[in-house]
Amino acid sequence: MAEFSKLIITKKGQALIAKLIAGTGSMEFTRVSTSDAVYGQEELEDLTALSGIRQTSLISKIVRSNEVAIKIDTAFQNLDLTAGYYMRTLGLYAADPEEGEILYAVTTETSGNCYMPPYNGVTVSGAYVQLITTVGNADSVSLEVDAAATATIGNIRDLRDNLDRVSVRFDETEPEVRENIQSQDTLGIILRKVHKWLADLRGGAFSAVANNCTTAEEGHVLDARQGKILQEGVEEIRIEVTEVNSIVDQLKKSVADGKALIASAITSKGVSTAAGAEFDTMANNIKGISTTPHIESVSGSGSYSVNYDDNQDRRFTGSFSVSLGVVAGKSVVGVCISDATTNTEPQGYLATRERRTWVSSWNQSTATVSFYFHWNCKFRGTMHCSVTLSVIYA
Repeated sequence: MAEFSKLIITKKGQALIAKLIAGTGSMEFTRVSTSDAVYGQEELEDLTALSGIRQTSLISKIVRSNEVAIKIDTAFQNLDLTAGYYMRTLGLYAADPEEGEILYAVTTETSGNCYMPPYNGVTVSGAYVQLITTVGNADSVSLEVDAAATATIGNIRDLRDNLDRVSVRFDETEPEVRENIQSQDTLGIILRKVHKWLADLRGGAFSAVANNCTTAEEGHVLDARQGKILQEGVEEIRIEVTEVNSIVDQLKKSVADGKALIASAITSKGVSTAAGAEFDTMANNIKGISTTPHIESVSGSGSYSVNYDDNQDRRFTGSFSVSLGVVAGKSVVGVCISDATTNTEPQGYLATRERRTWVSSWNQSTATVSFYFHWNCKFRGTMHCSVTLSVIYA
């Protein structure tokens, strides 16, 4: 069990008492703070502030014990503590009209057993503190306390002892609208708020409870257990709707991707089609695609010089490239020779046995034309080949 020394009034507290006795000041106690610092009794009177402060609480209640003494109540709890500590020193603070807030009095814990544990999420621990101190003139002490202060065991006992004498009037101060009860509300305000809720609920506040969704009889309200069942049903529907929406989104994407591919294919056939076009538009554009091959003519030639000073049987193969034209939206699907001319220079000098020309290869931009000469006599000169190509586009 915790044990504390007597409350030692500091020199600043003594100075404030002197002002009260002289009638030149008043006193208002402001707060109580705890510290884990250890002080000797001989140090307390000279203290002006505490070190190692761990918690601070507002004054919950102030009562005059006699003409020169007052009793102060406050409380501490561990809801906000993440680390425990030993409560070794308590400091009482007061407001000095000239110096502001001062450390008025100090007491130290002597047993070493006053431990405030951290909050573990389950158990709330607390300490109820009651301090009695002299002030010289109790009439000059403010007895008002902050409404935000924590209620102490003493406050609750006083409320219990005086509850039978409490009366509440529901007059013009009753709230116009329903309001939630706040932690700082007085008992009268709480009861007036409750009265407003009951008045607005009327008969619903006292209706029978139906634990089903089929009762249609007047004067019943739905059991909260049905709320869980309804919520589970709503959640199942929500999940199903989410799954359906996912499938619809996938279907939309698949359709959009397919339309983009179809539009690209139609456009490549010479009919411009937007990826987002309607299917009717795409169908009409497909009908507009030309199925008749498009043919263009291009020309090219090649020459090769040879020097053979004998009458041997000779064969010569040469080739040259011919550039193909570009037709917008169409691709080359075939190339053939529509006309070919081969000759020699000087003319007629070479008696050839055989001359041939053919398209040996082609791509989308170029065709390679090969030609063949076969002779058996001397020849010094140039072989020429000129062709006209038919290029088929689709």
